[in-house]
Amino acid sequence: MSAWTRLAVAAALWIAVGLGLESAGLWWCHSAPPSVLVVGLLVAGGAGWLKGHFLLGKVAMRNAARIEGRGNRRCVFGFLSPAGWAVLPLMMGVGAMLRHSPIPRVWLGFIYVGLGTAMLVGASPLARHLLTPHEP
Repeated sequence: MSAWTRLAVAAALWIAVGLGLESAGLWWCHSAPPSVLVVGLLVAGGAGWLKGHFLLGKVAMRNAARIEGRGNRRCVFGFLSPAGWAVLPLMMGVGAMLRHSPIPRVWLGFIYVGLGTAMLVGASPLARHLLTPHEP
């Protein structure tokens, strides 16, 4: 699989997960009182933007550099490092624990909106990297 294809898979996965978290979060928090909803979305969105810009964007760029450094003719699943594959089930487990916790869905919604925003903001440099022409 080409490096470009693995970059595209990585960007698509980050965007799909971000949109999934956003949509679940918005669905859960829509029943909050209007003033709580506005403040909660502003705080969650702001925190998510900060995490995406200052943390996840750097992770995405390291992934892009690693993918390109490995060249073409690699497995499509190589868009994540072994450490990334190890962390993935942990993140899924935390999500399952949160969903089964006694925390009200409204508050979980704000957490999910923040995480979804972080994923989408973090994916933007990866998508830009993907769309920028590079030397073959």
